Amino acid sequence: YVFSLGMNISNMFYIGGTMGIHYMNYHQDMTHYEYDPDGHIAEFDYFRFSERLYTRGSAVGFKLGILIKPIQMLRIGGAVHFPYKYKLSETYSTFIQSGFDTPVDGVSEYESASPESNYAYQLSTPFKAVGNVGFQIFKFALIDVDFEYVDYSSMSLRYGSDGYDFMNENQNISEAYRDVFNFRAGVEFRISALSLRAGGSYYESPYAETEANKDADYFGFSGGIGFKTKNFFFDVAYMYSQHRENYYMYPNSQAVVNDYNNNNILATIGFKL
Repeated sequence: YVFSLGMNISNMFYIGGTMGIHYMNYHQDMTHYEYDPDGHIAEFDYFRFSERLYTRGSAVGFKLGILIKPIQMLRIGGAVHFPYKYKLSETYSTFIQSGFDTPVDGVSEYESASPESNYAYQLSTPFKAVGNVGFQIFKFALIDVDFEYVDYSSMSLRYGSDGYDFMNENQNISEAYRDVFNFRAGVEFRISALSLRAGGSYYESPYAETEANKDADYFGFSGGIGFKTKNFFFDVAYMYSQHRENYYMYPNSQAVVNDYNNNNILATIGFKL
C-alpha cells in the first residue's frame, strides 16, 4: 500500500513524499541428498536432509523527493529512501532420513523430524539516495540519467523474541557488505507518432572486497519501440540482463559459478475512449 503527497511551486519546484506499507510471505523448501549407487562406501546407501522455512511480516517506510526545472528543457531531481523496518516472524523445521546397506535388527532406514520452532525479530533494509538529470530536446528527444547510492552495510537485525541482540550478525553484515553506486540511463527519440527507446543499467556488487562475490556486478540493456495516436498506443520492449555469482556449498569448497542471462520481452497496448 502506498500513500503519496506532492506539491508544485510555480511549475519550477516539485516536492513529494511517500509512505509505503509492505506485507511479505516467503516460503522456502531445501533438500540436500547424497547417495552411493555403486557401493563404494561401506554400509552407506543414502541420506536426505530437508529444511522448511516460512517467514511473514510487514514494514513501513518513507521516501522524500524534490524536482527542480530551472528551464523547460532541464529537470534535476533527488530523493531519499529511508530504511524499511520489517517486523518478521518465522517458522522453521527440519527432517532427515538415512539408509544403510546392511539392516540392523531388520531396519535399514532411519528418519527423524525436528519440532517446529518459532522466532520473531526486526530487519532494517539499506538506506538509499537517488539523483536524476533529464533533458528534453524540443519534442524530438528525451535523455534521462539516474545515479543511485545504496549502503548495504547499514542493514541490521534487531529485537529477537528471546532478547538476542544480533551483535555478531550485524558485525558480519557490516564487514561482508559495502556501499555502492548504481547507474541507469535512457534515451527516447520521437518521430511523429513513432518513438524509439534504448537504455542501460549497471549495478555494483554489494559485497565487500574481502568477499568471493566482490565482482558480482549486474548489467542490463534494453531497447524498444512505441506508436501513439490520439486514441491508441502500442509499445514493445526487449530487456537483457547479465549477472554472475559464485556459490559455495561448504566453507572452503570449490566454487560453483552461476551465470544468469535473462531475456524479457514486454508489450503494452491501450485505447482511450
